[in-house]
Amino acid sequence: MLGTDAAPYGFPGLSTRQELQELVAAGFSPYQALLTTTRNAGNFIAENLPNAPRFGTISEGNEADLLLLSANPLRDIRNAEKIDGVMLQGHWIPYSTLNSLQSAIQAHAAPIKRRLVEIDAAPEAGDIARAQKIAAPLQSETSPWVAECVLTTKARKLQSTKLPAATEIARWNTLLYPDSFSAQCLLADLLFQDKKLSEAMVAAKKSQTLEPHNAVNVNLLEKLPRCNNRYASLRREPTKSSSKTINQAKCKLWTCPSRRIPADNSAARKSIRPANRTPYLPSLLAAIAFGL
Repeated sequence: MLGTDAAPYGFPGLSTRQELQELVAAGFSPYQALLTTTRNAGNFIAENLPNAPRFGTISEGNEADLLLLSANPLRDIRNAEKIDGVMLQGHWIPYSTLNSLQSAIQAHAAPIKRRLVEIDAAPEAGDIARAQKIAAPLQSETSPWVAECVLTTKARKLQSTKLPAATEIARWNTLLYPDSFSAQCLLADLLFQDKKLSEAMVAAKKSQTLEPHNAVNVNLLEKLPRCNNRYASLRREPTKSSSKTINQAKCKLWTCPSRRIPADNSAARKSIRPANRTPYLPSLLAAIAFGL
C-alpha cells in the first residue's frame, strides 16, 4: 500500500507520483504499483474503518472521485503525471484550473516558507532565542508552530557538539507539547548528560506519569539515583588544595599514581603492583558513569 508524507512546503500527491516510479524501479509492474494507491488502499480502509466511504475502484456505491490521464500509465508509470483533470465530488476540474490554484497557493505561502526556513535554521545553529523571536507571529492557540519530531531531531543532532543548546531545544519542546511523555523523556536524558541530575529526575518523573511503560525513561529512572549517590561521594572526596573546584576534582580521577621508570629497569616495573591502583577504582567508575 502506497503512502508518503507531502513534500516540505509542497502539495499532497507529488510524493505519490514519485513513489509510484520508485516501486516500478524496485521491480513492481506498473499495474502492481497502481494497485497500491487505488484498490489496495481502498480495501485496507474498508476492512479497518467500517463506516468510512468506499473508494479505490470504479464500482457502484464507491466514491466517484476520479483522475483522468492523457496517457496510459500501464505502459509507462510516468504517464501518471499527465493529468487532464479531476472529478471531485461531482465537479469536473480541468488541469489548467488545478495548475492555477496550485500557483496561487504557492505565491501565498512563499513569505511563510521563507520565515519557516529562518526558524528552522536558527535551532540548528543553537540560537534558540532567534528562533523563538521569528516564530512569535506564527504562534497559534490551537497548535504549535513546529512539529515535536522536528525539535526532537534538532536536539539530538546538537547533543554531541552543543549540549546546552540541545537542552534548551528540549525545554522548548516540553513547553509546546506539555502532554508528551517523549518530550519530557528527551529533556531528562539531555539533563542527565549535562549532569544536572535533580532537574533530570523531575523531567523523568513527569515522563513516567504520562507514560509508565516507556522503557527508555524507566532505564533512566533506575540510573539517576545511583549516579546521584556517586556524585555526592565525589563531592566529598578531598582535594590537595581547597581552591580546587569539584570539576578539577573530577578531572583528577582520571590520573592514576605512577612513577617514572627507566625503560630497562624491569625490577622497578615489577614493584608497581595492580593493588596500587585499586583505591581509585570506585572513583573511576563514578567518573565513567558521568561520562567525564
